[in-house]
Amino acid sequence: MKRRTKKTAAVVLSVILLLVLTFAVLPFFFKDKVMDIARRELNKRLTAEVDFKDLKISFIRNFPDASVSLKDLYIVGKDDFEGDTLLMSKDVNLVINLKSLFGDTGYEVKKVLINDSKVYAHVLKDGTANWEIFPEDTTEVDTAASDLKFKLQDFSFNRADVRYLSDSGSVAAKLDNLNLNVKGDFTADSTLLATSLTVDTLNFWNGGVHYANNLVVKLTADINARLSQNIYEFANNEMIINAVPVSLNGWV
Repeated sequence: MKRRTKKTAAVVLSVILLLVLTFAVLPFFFKDKVMDIARRELNKRLTAEVDFKDLKISFIRNFPDASVSLKDLYIVGKDDFEGDTLLMSKDVNLVINLKSLFGDTGYEVKKVLINDSKVYAHVLKDGTANWEIFPEDTTEVDTAASDLKFKLQDFSFNRADVRYLSDSGSVAAKLDNLNLNVKGDFTADSTLLATSLTVDTLNFWNGGVHYANNLVVKLTADINARLSQNIYEFANNEMIINAVPVSLNGWV
């Protein structure tokens, strides 16, 4: 009886070890292919220069989904914004449906986490913004034939420093250590977006006047989003600015 128990335990441990080794080794076979797809799709979808230094894949970190991390990613503008770095991020993590890695219909991205970032948002006097980097002609990007299919349920910006500058009216803002999380079905026409936001310090200037000085901001909100119409309405929400509670109503 003891021998049988030991034998069973040995078999179970061997299977577990084999699975661990498989999940540890498999990412190396996918790395080059996924790296090529990520570079191609990002530059195809955005009218900006996008690149990253390295890519890492894990089948364990977000099991049963796969995790793809783009290291030292940057987005740099073109034309009027040539040389403007819209985003620099130490780590952009994509959580991908594991089964889709083994299929031929494209990788399904379920979750995006952008970590440790510098963001520079710039608006010219004519109103052109450097974050307007999506092609106006949507036919240019055939999403059906795309190798990346965004079926987002969760989006996060963690530890971001944001700078905003508008050349018209000398409007500027500075947000330090911004953390944002939004959960919902981004593929639906309508969805409830559970949103949380914190900013360690917020500063705002207009016409040279310093209107907001080192404000601490916290927000939790449910937002009724009609994504197909680009309409967002605040439902349950609580905002705290320097320990003072504020309620938000209305829609944008």
